[in-house]
Amino acid sequence: LNESSGITYDSIINHKTSYWVIDPFIYRRLYEAFGDVPAEALHPEKIEEFKLDLVKSLSPASVNRHLQLLKAAYNQALRAEKITRNLARSVKLFKENNIRVRYLTEDEERRLVAA
Repeated sequence: LNESSGITYDSIINHKTSYWVIDPFIYRRLYEAFGDVPAEALHPEKIEEFKLDLVKSLSPASVNRHLQLLKAAYNQALRAEKITRNLARSVKLFKENNIRVRYLTEDEERRLVAA
């Protein structure tokens, strides 16, 4: 995540990732953890350590957003031929449990019964 690797905040923002918005706090955490490490020197074991450390304070889904940004940055640098391999590729995402309990409003309940 530094100039020499071709992975920078501006290059990621300018990539126009359409399906999610890049959170500057996620980028900041990644930069604090890996900013001084050349992209080709960042081994999957270090990314796994980062992942396990983050999940102590964030949900698995939030940790996955961090990993997805890192993987996207590596893919972008790979396409731009700034790096020769994507070391983040082997890091697996957490399984997400996005089940949400929701109760019907009185109006929804009436419409459901009437249907």
